[in-house]
Amino acid sequence: MGTSYYTYPNEFSVVVQGEERIYINDQGNIGFGTFAPSSHLHLYQKEPVFQISTDNYNKKGELRFTDFSEDITDSGLYLSYDANTSVGTLELTTNSPNSILNISVGGYQKAPEISVKIP
Repeated sequence: MGTSYYTYPNEFSVVVQGEERIYINDQGNIGFGTFAPSSHLHLYQKEPVFQISTDNYNKKGELRFTDFSEDITDSGLYLSYDANTSVGTLELTTNSPNSILNISVGGYQKAPEISVKIP
């Protein structure tokens, strides 16, 4: 069918029509479209898209960034979209008394244009 997989010592790759499509290196990093993933999950394309879809319109799609406790109510970033109600939510939670939310349009790690300090 044109699909195969092979392994190097401590590495794994899925090849489709002669090109590596999924690659897991010896550090456990997973690459889609790259054989040199530089983070835990690395998407590499001309126009990469990460998509979360549901086939149940009574449930919402969610993306959560949490600390090691994995408890979003303690600290983290939560993004959801409910296709049934067309309501989207972006929520930042923290237990830190001196939290600051920075918003920057100048690029990665640039000085923020907007800072919101949470007292």
